[in-house]
Amino acid sequence: MMQEPWLRGLAGIAVALWLTGAGLAEGRASQKPEAKKTAQNPQGDPIAPLLEKRLKDKAGIDDVMVDVRWPFEGMYTSCRVYGDGIGLWERQSQFRLPRPDVRSLIQALAKSRFGSLPNAVGGEEEGEGPLKGRIIVSIGALTKRVTQLEGGDQSRELESLAEKFLQASKKGAAHGVRVSSFAEGFEKFADGTLAPEALEILAQRKTRTSAESAPENWVLRISGRRLYDHVPAPAGASGSTREWMLSPTEFDELLLVLNKSDLTTLPRNLYAKQYTDLRIQVLDQVQQIQARQFAGMTPQTHGDKQLAFDRVLDKLAALRERAQKEGRLVEDPTFAPPPTGKREREKEEKEKE
Repeated sequence: MMQEPWLRGLAGIAVALWLTGAGLAEGRASQKPEAKKTAQNPQGDPIAPLLEKRLKDKAGIDDVMVDVRWPFEGMYTSCRVYGDGIGLWERQSQFRLPRPDVRSLIQALAKSRFGSLPNAVGGEEEGEGPLKGRIIVSIGALTKRVTQLEGGDQSRELESLAEKFLQASKKGAAHGVRVSSFAEGFEKFADGTLAPEALEILAQRKTRTSAESAPENWVLRISGRRLYDHVPAPAGASGSTREWMLSPTEFDELLLVLNKSDLTTLPRNLYAKQYTDLRIQVLDQVQQIQARQFAGMTPQTHGDKQLAFDRVLDKLAALRERAQKEGRLVEDPTFAPPPTGKREREKEEKEKE
C-alpha cells in the first residue's frame, strides 16, 4: 500500500484555513481594506480604537489575542498571549501573566500604530524577501497580520512590540505548565491546570469532484473553545467561514471523546470515503491522521481503532453543523497558526527536504 506524504498534506490544510480568503503568505500582504481615516483615527488604524475601548470597558480584553514569531536571544521564537492572561511559549508550555502585565502589553500594542502598519514591511522590491518575523493580532472578529522581511525599511515599532511580548512571555514560561503525553494533557484539562487554549484541532474533508462547493468540502479549526468552519467556493471565490464558541460543557464533551479515542494508538493512515485529514495538538503533543480509500484498506482493517477515529470525526462534524446553524459569518478571516515548538519545526524542515 502506497502512503501519501501526510505531513505535506496537513501543511496544505493549514494553509487553506489560516490563509483563507486573504491570499496571505509569509512575506506577502493581505488584501483587507484599511480603516477609514477620521479625526479620532487619523492614521486609519482599525486596531487602536478597539483596544482602547476594551481597556476602558468593563467587558475587558478577554477577546484579544497576540501571536508573535520573531528572532529573540539568537533564536527564532514564538509566543501567544490572550487577553485573559493565558499564554503559550513555543507551543511547549502554558503560562499565565498577571492582569496588570497583560494590560500593559495591550496598552503598548494600542500605542504602537500596529493597525496602521502595512501588512508587509521591509524586503526588496514589491515586498519580497526572506522572513524576519511577524505579529498577528485578533480582536473579536478582526484579525490583522504584519510581516517584517529582511532588508529594506524596517519597522522599529514592530520589533519593539515583538520584544515586549517575548520578554514577558519568557518570564511567565519559566513557571509554565508542560505535558509529556496526551494522557497527561487531558488530566490537566480535567483538573483545570490547562486552559482550553492549549488545545488546537485542524480537520479537513474534501470531495475530489469538479463541484468545489460540494457539501463534504470543509475545513474546521478549533482553537480552545473557539471554532471556525470554512466552506470553500469555486475557483475565484473566497468561500464562507463561520465562527462559533463552544460552551464549557461542549468543550468538556469534546475532550471526553478525544480522550476515549486513545489518540497515540491510532494509525497514521485510516479509512474514509472522502479525503479526510486530522491534526490534534495539546501543547507540543501532536497526532496527525490521514484517512482515504487506501488500496487494500477497508473500514474493518483497523477494527476498534477505526471506530475510535470515526467517533472523533462524527463529533467534529456535529460541531461544525452547529457552527453552520448558529455561528456568525466572518467576512475576511485570517487565522493564526499555533506557535510551533522547536522539535516540531525540525520535523517540518526535514519533511520539506
